[in-house]
Amino acid sequence: MRFSRFLVVFALAAAPGFALVANPLGIELRFDRLNGLYENVVAEVEPIRSGPVTVRLVSPEHRLELKSNQIALSPFGDDSHVIKTQIRFSGSGLLNAELDFGGIPASLRDRVVFPEQEALVEGKVRIERVDEGYLVTVEELPGFVTIEIRSELGSELVAWCSRLALFVAGDAGCDDLERELSHPRLPLPAPGTTHLIRPDDLTPEERSRIDIYLSRF
Repeated sequence: MRFSRFLVVFALAAAPGFALVANPLGIELRFDRLNGLYENVVAEVEPIRSGPVTVRLVSPEHRLELKSNQIALSPFGDDSHVIKTQIRFSGSGLLNAELDFGGIPASLRDRVVFPEQEALVEGKVRIERVDEGYLVTVEELPGFVTIEIRSELGSELVAWCSRLALFVAGDAGCDDLERELSHPRLPLPAPGTTHLIRPDDLTPEERSRIDIYLSRF
């Protein structure tokens, strides 16, 4: 599972207190059975560019624990729904960094930790009841979500960049690297991306509540 879709998988889940304001047609749900450990989650990270430095991060292997999941859905019109999804998670994994400093390449690898944190995504989706379950289609989402990671990689890259900066003129862009690497941006699914939530993923009560919500529109 890719980390960007990891957020969307829980697009139909919410907890008490994550309330819709002044919208009696909205719905709040929480799917506690989806909480737990997920293995082999792949993280896609946008390239980091600072001055002549470009860092491409690849995370081929992660172990994530979903601690809670929340959502608020409300009708937008034209069969669309406003969605506010929030997940709390932690985890760890491997991180490969491919660097380019004005044509000078380097590679680094380190283990990373995702400290316990929350990710919030707001946007607009379509939800259709189909024979196989519920088809969620992205209509609008932010381009990315920022998360926090901890590793020694950021300090190593800054030191590497600072050494090479002695041989270049102007701003080498090293100062921003550690901050950018500790809070990478993960691209979110583009409009038109779909995800199928199967009936077996939900309890009968959860399916009933979703069906009642969708039947109003």
